[in-house]
Amino acid sequence: MRLQRGDDLSRFRWLLVSRLVIFLLISGAIFFFLRQENLLYPLLVLYGLGTLVYLFALRRVKKVGDDTPYPGFLGFQLLFEVVLEGGIVHYSGGVTSPFILLFVFSIISGSILFGLKGGLLVATWAGMLYEFIIWLEIKGILLSPVGSISYPSDKIFLALYLYICFFFLAAFLSGFLAERLKERVEELRSASTQLSRAKLETDDILLHMRSGLITLGRNGEIAYFNHTAEEILGRKREEIVGRDFEQVISSQFPELGELMRQSLYSGKGESRGELLLRGGKGEIPVGINTSVLRGNQGGVRGVIAVFQDLTEVKKLEEKMRKADRLAAVGQLSANVAHEIRNPLSSIRGSVEVLKGELKLEGEERKLMDLIIKESDRLNGILQDFLSFARPGKGRFKTLDLRDLAKEVAALLRRESVKPQMGTIEAKLGDVPLLVRGDQDQLKQVLLNLGLNGLEALERGGWVRFEAIGSGNGKVRLAVRDNGRGISPSVREKIFQPFFSTKKGGTGLGLSIAERIVEEHGGQIEVESQRGKGTTFFITLEGEGYAGG
Repeated sequence: MRLQRGDDLSRFRWLLVSRLVIFLLISGAIFFFLRQENLLYPLLVLYGLGTLVYLFALRRVKKVGDDTPYPGFLGFQLLFEVVLEGGIVHYSGGVTSPFILLFVFSIISGSILFGLKGGLLVATWAGMLYEFIIWLEIKGILLSPVGSISYPSDKIFLALYLYICFFFLAAFLSGFLAERLKERVEELRSASTQLSRAKLETDDILLHMRSGLITLGRNGEIAYFNHTAEEILGRKREEIVGRDFEQVISSQFPELGELMRQSLYSGKGESRGELLLRGGKGEIPVGINTSVLRGNQGGVRGVIAVFQDLTEVKKLEEKMRKADRLAAVGQLSANVAHEIRNPLSSIRGSVEVLKGELKLEGEERKLMDLIIKESDRLNGILQDFLSFARPGKGRFKTLDLRDLAKEVAALLRRESVKPQMGTIEAKLGDVPLLVRGDQDQLKQVLLNLGLNGLEALERGGWVRFEAIGSGNGKVRLAVRDNGRGISPSVREKIFQPFFSTKKGGTGLGLSIAERIVEEHGGQIEVESQRGKGTTFFITLEGEGYAGG
């Protein structure tokens, strides 16, 4: 026989308790009305104690962590119960005994524990034992405590037949109900498992989605608040969920609170909107959509707000606008610069010829030298401008950024006009920083950054080329100095063309460096603090090596 699940054992315990109560009521009536001097009372006491012991045993089995006790233990208990019940029936009147109902309890117990087959087996065993007791009483082998049986044999047979039919009917009904109940329990358990799994998956998805999600209930209480909302708004879920949004959202982010308030009270969502949130993390641009949850009657049940941090998007948009502006201005300016460069070369050449043919002395010779010098300076400015406006197509190959940094450091040491101001250092480690790029262009980037660092030094300072490392397919190189540093207002403009804080500077060095790095698919970033120095970070795609 197949033992039922642990849930059935719980129901079996309740059956034991209920039948113990009924047994005590019947026993009380027997004690008051029959008052017999035989083995009935010890058997009743034994039966009651056995039920209590059985209940205790089932509790002990549950406590030690086993949901299903051994089938042999349960089967033996049922057989023993039926024997006790037979004895109780015999000593309480045989065919007329009020305790025949105890057999039905055992049959129901067998159905609950072992299903329909178990109930039928217990019913068969109870019926055989009951017939055998009545037969022994009729034959005089067992003396009935209430006197000899005086019923006609046909009436005794009818009583036996009806009782046995009742036993099997109870077995069929209880077994059928137990099986049906088991099926329903399995269905409910399966549905509950699927529902829990679906809820877990849904919660997991919503909790970790890359958009902020806030859900309001009908009365404005916050019902849901995911991880991304925590990151954007700087508030913890535990502090938010269950509280009124006016207290925790509107008080800190009035623009967001006002949008959610309008959606909640007007019943109209916002399809696409942008807000500038001002909080602990500064100003954060967000794109937001709100939707209204409606009930079956069309009433407002709540509001869903989905929002994204647009900081990176805004930066990208600004870069694209800047690139478009520079492309248009660069094209026009390059044409103008080209037209200026040609006559400038003619002017310089003519001045060189006149200088060689004329006998100039004193002030006239100085003026001629000044014309040549300024012409060279203008030509250099135009060359830088053309390099920025029309960057040449690089000859890309695999190279090690460390080698370029070493060459630039050596060049700066030789050519530095202020060697007394500081030292040039190179801390590049042993790990290659392999990239694919144009050697001359990347060297120009490092040279521009190194020269800027030297210009910013006070006496005794240093400029350092430092390998940051590589990972995730990227390599990073830093150019540091401990010079004057850059103020925040200036730092925002240093990559703009023609912006310079140096006397006589063209303002194109950093613009050209940024453009070259971007042409190589990388990015250049700056960190600086007044009086503590500046660091430029160059990040490029790695080539064939991703060490760390």
